[in-house]
Amino acid sequence: ILNGRNNEADDSLRFRITNQYSSIVKDSEDSIFLRSLEVPGVVDIRIMPSYYGIGTVGIFVFGAGYKSSSALLSEVRRKISLIGSPGVKYEVVPGITVYLDFELSIYVRESLPDDQKMTLEKNIKRNLKLAVNAENSTREISINSLKDVIMQSDPLIRGVIARDGSSNLFRSVYIRKTYGEQKKTSERYSITNGFISSEPEEYFNLGTLDIEFEVYNK
Repeated sequence: ILNGRNNEADDSLRFRITNQYSSIVKDSEDSIFLRSLEVPGVVDIRIMPSYYGIGTVGIFVFGAGYKSSSALLSEVRRKISLIGSPGVKYEVVPGITVYLDFELSIYVRESLPDDQKMTLEKNIKRNLKLAVNAENSTREISINSLKDVIMQSDPLIRGVIARDGSSNLFRSVYIRKTYGEQKKTSERYSITNGFISSEPEEYFNLGTLDIEFEVYNK
């Protein structure tokens, strides 16, 4: 005769289900990783259990240059559908782009014609982009190291100045992020410390670059 009481408390049942789900996901992670890398063009993936809630797995796909096309994502989804665990929802999405927007004023040795300014801007942008992308392996960027990159871009550059006139500082550095295949963009926010770090499912990229030139005669 049952007294109508549950044999297992709710907290105990929830804990058991969560552990069982975690075990299922862990057993399939290696298979998902290897099968995804079989897709031509896939360089890396990041598997994030419970990313969208219990019973879900976020799978972030990185192709060449950390980008992923719709065709690449579709093929990864097809591969995973063949080996995925029942009852688990797999969300295959591109990595999240973390754009760095810079505003800076640069001291130069002499007044520059427009064509020379354009060349100088291209050199700075190219070097900054290479430096930003190189830090995706460490997932951390030092603002000071980026200032050094700018200073080494051209012998005409004498320094980088901040809005308040202090030397060797950016005027402003901002971050904004894009998500999913629709590339939804977050609001932009300012960086106030000397380091920027990213999450495993994110990657850095150079955003906008706003440069003002000032002649330094000393």
